[in-house]
Amino acid sequence: TPDSGKTFVSSTLAAVIAQSDQKVLFIDADLRRGYSHNLFTVSNEHGLSEYLAGKDELNKVIQHFGKGGFDVITRGQVPPNPSELLMR
Repeated sequence: TPDSGKTFVSSTLAAVIAQSDQKVLFIDADLRRGYSHNLFTVSNEHGLSEYLAGKDELNKVIQHFGKGGFDVITRGQVPPNPSELLMR
């Protein structure tokens, strides 16, 4: 459900795992309301929606956050057809 804290909880868990020297790839798949770019203060210009639409390569949408192996894929720009992109 919206506003239930899924992104906050999962991002906190990802940060804890990364602090224990594990590699983490956090993917924000909420293409309508995703806000991980705000939590991690990274760009939202290239993200999951651009990758799924075939506009960007995977290496362009992965952003390194902090030290170590913590990587983030934000939602990207809000697409006109989020459900269709996720069904591909």
